[in-house]
Amino acid sequence: QACFLCPLLADVMLVVDGSGSIMAANFATLIRFVVTVTQQFVISPNATHVGLIQFSGPIALEIGLGTITNGRELEMNIMNIRYQNGGDTNTGPAIRQATNQLLNSSQARNVSKFMFLFTDGIANSQLQAKSAGEAAVRENIIITAVGIGIAGSAAARQNLEQITGSNDRVLLVDDFNEGQLNEIVDELSTQSCPTVQISFGTDDVRVNEDNGTVFVCLEKDRPTVLDIELQVTAREQNPSDAISPGDFDADTINITFCRYYKHYVPIWTKQNMCGVQYHR
Repeated sequence: QACFLCPLLADVMLVVDGSGSIMAANFATLIRFVVTVTQQFVISPNATHVGLIQFSGPIALEIGLGTITNGRELEMNIMNIRYQNGGDTNTGPAIRQATNQLLNSSQARNVSKFMFLFTDGIANSQLQAKSAGEAAVRENIIITAVGIGIAGSAAARQNLEQITGSNDRVLLVDDFNEGQLNEIVDELSTQSCPTVQISFGTDDVRVNEDNGTVFVCLEKDRPTVLDIELQVTAREQNPSDAISPGDFDADTINITFCRYYKHYVPIWTKQNMCGVQYHR
């Protein structure tokens, strides 16, 4: 079972709709979903920084970009956000404030920049929202929008496509069903964790055997932001060191490493190939 954890060096702003049409119970579901999205990243001073804006009529900077760099603390602060239940959907101004955080806040860095917009409706001013999105994209900010319950509204979808600049960056779910929302977590995370090429040589691989389980460690001086396919061949060279002679017959298998680095992961025993997992 491969895992997804993105140790991307990036600044991410979450822009969350708190308008009255969402309603309190659905807002609680949305906030849990937002927490799940943040859990796909390594939140730390040297990896991903996150900020959050809630909008309806007012625009509230709930969490300044990079002001919380501990994953657990970030999750708790997001869960404690109070629902605005406002009367408007001022998407454009919210996007502009998120853009300002990514470009001009004291914590802003010269790294990849992403914005996630979560909304259930059309902006009060579609023109303002479109303009704000275009301005962000011109600054090389990648915007992904999650539209909830708007699949039947061509106008709402079109406005989100105008904001993101691409229909590929608009994800739609039918309603605030937690299962449906969680189904798009990987897709949402993948859009901000692009594949890059990293070369690994034999000097980067360390092998250790412990109680009949082989461990392989990839060691690099930078985070890995893609799944690494590695072909491993096991050959029994010192039978006396194993549990019993022939524990590891000559064999070649393909394994997938998680999106992280400098960690040991179990590969296989003679009886069973283990899933690769990352433990936070």
